[in-house]
Amino acid sequence: MFSVRKITLCGSTRFKKAFGEWNARLTLEGYVVYSVAMWSHGGRIDPTPEQKELLDQVHLKKILNSEGIFVLDVGGYIGESTRREINYATAIGREVKYLSKEFPTWTEDDCRYFRSEEQLAKLVGLDCLHVGENLQFLWPNTPDEVVTRSLDNTEGPDRTKKLETIVDLVVQRNRKK
Repeated sequence: MFSVRKITLCGSTRFKKAFGEWNARLTLEGYVVYSVAMWSHGGRIDPTPEQKELLDQVHLKKILNSEGIFVLDVGGYIGESTRREINYATAIGREVKYLSKEFPTWTEDDCRYFRSEEQLAKLVGLDCLHVGENLQFLWPNTPDEVVTRSLDNTEGPDRTKKLETIVDLVVQRNRKK
């Protein structure tokens, strides 16, 4: 796809699954991939204006250190920050490729490597539902009881640890059957 080996992913952070998926796909093809540092749109993190400016400057440095950019314009969406990154990459002579042109029918439902917590739950046989900011995982414990575990609005390693604990509980339950 690219004639270069070091690539920076660009696009709206609301497309967290796309970033995860294409980071994995390109890395597995042997590319060195730079990506975003925070999910300010796709997560529940609101950086301060100073942090947003710093994150934008660091991302431009990633583009400077790469040989090309891959624009994750899911559904053709390109926001103001992404447009600025495209213009910068073009101005400094970097190769620019667009998801919408390279893979015009791709959607986040096509992810093979990056799965949402809901998709992971389904893989291990759990039902899940959103209750406010919490993600509830449900599974039958006995014919009359349903066990519920929640992932609250924590982020990062703590959220991952909670998800791993829930998956471990399901695996243990399945072994007892």
